[in-house]
Amino acid sequence: MLKFKFSIFSVLLTLVCCLGSIEATIATDAQLYHTQDKRHLGVSIKESILHAEKSILIFTFSLSDVEIIAALNQKANEGLKVTVIIDRDHLGEIMNHKVSGIEVVTRTTGEGHLHHKILLIDEAEIWIGSANFTKSAYETQENLMVRFTSRDLAQHLNHEADVFRKISHRTEHGPLPISLLNQEIYFCLLPHDGFPPKKIEKSINDQSKQFLIEKINQANATIRIAMMVWTNNDLANAVIQAHKRGVQVQVVAPDLGGNLPKLISAGIEVRVNPKLSFMHNKLMFIDSNILVNGSANWSQSSFTRSDESFVILEPLTSEQSEGLIEYWNYLYGDSIR
Repeated sequence: MLKFKFSIFSVLLTLVCCLGSIEATIATDAQLYHTQDKRHLGVSIKESILHAEKSILIFTFSLSDVEIIAALNQKANEGLKVTVIIDRDHLGEIMNHKVSGIEVVTRTTGEGHLHHKILLIDEAEIWIGSANFTKSAYETQENLMVRFTSRDLAQHLNHEADVFRKISHRTEHGPLPISLLNQEIYFCLLPHDGFPPKKIEKSINDQSKQFLIEKINQANATIRIAMMVWTNNDLANAVIQAHKRGVQVQVVAPDLGGNLPKLISAGIEVRVNPKLSFMHNKLMFIDSNILVNGSANWSQSSFTRSDESFVILEPLTSEQSEGLIEYWNYLYGDSIR
């Protein structure tokens, strides 16, 4: 870290104090949390909620953790703006236990699911990954979450919330780039392609999928994929092409359904993991330097019928890369062919 003379430091400190909330936007690198990490994923998420000072916005498929619901109720009673955007099949989980101050929104039309797993705190702190807000997501499943700060993405997520409130519409856009301290994050939206009526959702989906395929095409040495469901042919073909040009591809999954037999036939090593109660991951780890992670399985529904999202984080820090290699060895090493 750079060292400044006291006078310069004092000026900078005074400036930050005068500008107040700007210090919350100072860029830092992302943090990674997974269910085998010594930092407990569920505890850390609950702490973030309890430390919120202004607002909480959640997009989720499921929210049944009673401690998280209690924390949301507490913050709503303190006067914070609390919004939960949840899949319609899981409305009862929050509606039956929330206080009146919590706004609950869902998508009532179309097929597929509202499948995001996103937490936004105070218009700045963001969690995104594969873990729903349930006790099992933190204790019996395998999940990974990415935590970072971005007011630009916060603004984008608030607009997406307005889409679900039916007071706004999506506009044409590709992956949203976010600059951190030494890293870039790209936020990729996969909206349900029939809601709202304005037909730009297919274009957004296609751009996000193409960006993902481009990352696969750029792989030089290794591609490691942990995927709960895989039925998307475009992504399978891209991975097979990477294998054919000499990239080492490894895949771990909870079973051998979907496109996995196709990958095996192409010579890719695919393993299942019967030792875990539920491998819920949706991650890809490229060249030990790029992480793809989010709510989206590599299924047909994820890129058409459901509301999903994922992020691409690069370049990984040495600590992040080492941590992911350790986690991957746990997922893949404990698996069987």
